Amino acid sequence: MIGGVAGVHQLEILKDEGVDPTRFIVGHVDERPDIDILSSLASQGCYIQFDVIGKEHYLLDQTRAELIHALIERGYLSQLMISQDRNRDHEMRYMGNTGYCHIFETFLPRLRELGVTEEQVITIMVHNPAKALSII
Repeated sequence: MIGGVAGVHQLEILKDEGVDPTRFIVGHVDERPDIDILSSLASQGCYIQFDVIGKEHYLLDQTRAELIHALIERGYLSQLMISQDRNRDHEMRYMGNTGYCHIFETFLPRLRELGVTEEQVITIMVHNPAKALSII
């Protein structure tokens, strides 16, 4: 399942097993930034999680921000989440990297420059994860 379409295949398997797509979080969407694939998944109710923010050797953050903005414009705000894959010493601030602050100091301002509102940022950062991770 190479090439950024693993989420599509995973969703097919999960739906065949009776899983509600609104309970599925598609992560690591940075391998192939295809707006049509992401929109298709979102249109079925999946959450789209950009979770490698800051690791620009996979995809530029500017491209991630533009994809998020485009998905918002297509009506999928309520299915977007962001995070960053940070767990190694060399990625932390005390080792000279951005650590856990990159989203707040660099990425969110980039989204705002594209026109993403503060209310939309709060939806992405607070409301969507709370909804996606609820067991109710």
